[in-house]
Amino acid sequence: MFSLSKIDCSFEQCGRIGIFSFSGELTEEHKDDLNMLLMRAIHSIDRAVLNFRKVRLIDMASLTLIKKAYHTSFRLKKPLIITEVPPKYKDELFDDKSTAGGHSGSAGMKHYKRTFNFK
Repeated sequence: MFSLSKIDCSFEQCGRIGIFSFSGELTEEHKDDLNMLLMRAIHSIDRAVLNFRKVRLIDMASLTLIKKAYHTSFRLKKPLIITEVPPKYKDELFDDKSTAGGHSGSAGMKHYKRTFNFK
């Protein structure tokens, strides 16, 4: 279990798949810790799953980081799999109208939703 400030994250690895299970609060004051974990998920694991089931709070800065990380992972052809986002954050996280990472013209994550088959 990683515990960085208020961010709690457990990590499990099964073969090439790593599962990051977040809990607690994802807030701007901890964005450096969150960014480090997201970059680890993208660059250190063949296939990363981000599970947000036990997260109580996600602020706008953290949602933006998650969107940026997702788009980065997609460009690198290693898309993050995002699961169990609390319902009150789904619209913001998967909104087509919002911009990803503050870049105008970027589509939201809904554009990239698809099912992945694990080999």
